[in-house]
Amino acid sequence: MERKQLIRFWLLLLVLCLSLGQGELVLGCSDGDCPGQAQIDWLIGMQDLHTTGLLESYENNGDTKAWIHDQSLAIIAFTAAGEEERARDVLNVMESLQRDDPNGAWFECYNAPDSNYAECWKYITGPIAWMVIAVNFYECRTGDPNYANMARRALGWMDTMMHIDDPNDGRYGSLKYSNIDPHIISTEHNLDAYSAYYWRGMLDPNESYLYKASLILDYLRREMWAPSPNSNCDQYSNCNHDVEIFWRGYNDFLFATDCQSWGVLALGPIGPDGEEFYKSLDWLLDNPYGTTRTAHNYDDTIQDVNGFRSYVGIREFCLPDLWWYSDDPDRVWVDGTEHVAAALFNIGNDPNGIYFHNEMGKIVDPNGGLVHSFSEDPDNEYRYNYIASAAWYYFNEVRLNPFDLKPCSAECRAANIDGIGRINLQDYAILASYWLEEGLGLAGDINGDRRVQWVDLNILTSYWLSDCNE
Repeated sequence: MERKQLIRFWLLLLVLCLSLGQGELVLGCSDGDCPGQAQIDWLIGMQDLHTTGLLESYENNGDTKAWIHDQSLAIIAFTAAGEEERARDVLNVMESLQRDDPNGAWFECYNAPDSNYAECWKYITGPIAWMVIAVNFYECRTGDPNYANMARRALGWMDTMMHIDDPNDGRYGSLKYSNIDPHIISTEHNLDAYSAYYWRGMLDPNESYLYKASLILDYLRREMWAPSPNSNCDQYSNCNHDVEIFWRGYNDFLFATDCQSWGVLALGPIGPDGEEFYKSLDWLLDNPYGTTRTAHNYDDTIQDVNGFRSYVGIREFCLPDLWWYSDDPDRVWVDGTEHVAAALFNIGNDPNGIYFHNEMGKIVDPNGGLVHSFSEDPDNEYRYNYIASAAWYYFNEVRLNPFDLKPCSAECRAANIDGIGRINLQDYAILASYWLEEGLGLAGDINGDRRVQWVDLNILTSYWLSDCNE
């Protein structure tokens, strides 16, 4: 091992060891006063609007669509809250819809009252990956494998979206956005796909899924983690893109909030080669170039709510006279702000995580719902209570990262490298002895990507002193 790599290895170990005692938030409740219960009750109300088991995505906006992404979040929230029967109600509808679909997948949305196809006839990678994430989460928490085949069929469709023909193609290892728009490659959706493949691979276990997850991870690190050598932004002399953040997509020179927050939630704070993904959150917090915004006059009683907008374009980030657009600078995106709060909790930045979560707490409806987004402009608002906003608010109430299934025993067993007792210095010593080696069957290759590196060290330390048989 080179001296520089050795120094970085020991520094990271020190940082991780210092954080081992922090653990996850342990929450108790009594007499029904559980954290996030108001949001769970609101989600239950949205499911009870109809008898299909699907939840309308928006409350009282005249639209009865049930978007697949939102159904996935509801499954996760119900499962985490102990409402497993309600989670199964959604999963059963999804299973039936998939069985009737010739591609073994789902369209973007369906009608909640009758579960028929709605006006959205595309297969999109991100929402389909989220349904796999929801199945993985449900199985991890309940031990019920009855929906595993549904997840596998969905991953079979996702396989058809993967660029794996030419290793020299910059898109190699990535998944296309959809069947209709194959030229689009979304960073956000590839982060979803990474989690879907990785945790399904851990649950089954399945080396092929783990390997595909590693290809997606390599693509994200190589092409989407800025600064990017492929960026056309170089032609503008004043365009400062030398920042550690994720691009929104392949040849898409915008910086989106959820790419930064989901990047940290899905991949962890540190990349396989020591990439400091957590620094993308610093950029989000850095006005005026980041995406932090304040929306004044939310209503007559609530003033100055701080949160995040969706994205920043080249126009603002580089040259102000460029035509590339940016999101409304006065709009606050509610579930997007909760994504960031969750990512901040994930890296141990609790003060900022609590701050932004509490800011969204200012606008919680008396019925427990939260709107999609808001701004001062009455013509540029979307103030309807929204499934994703309520779900992510709940996730932060209970400190849940839906991308990360560390309670699953498969990963814990893999982290117990010597297979003896608790995960401890003996396991670390084995990992260290194979550090940076590549190949099949390596002791220390915890995540199954045929390399022993930072990801494996992160996993091992996250289970430090755990007994996987408990």
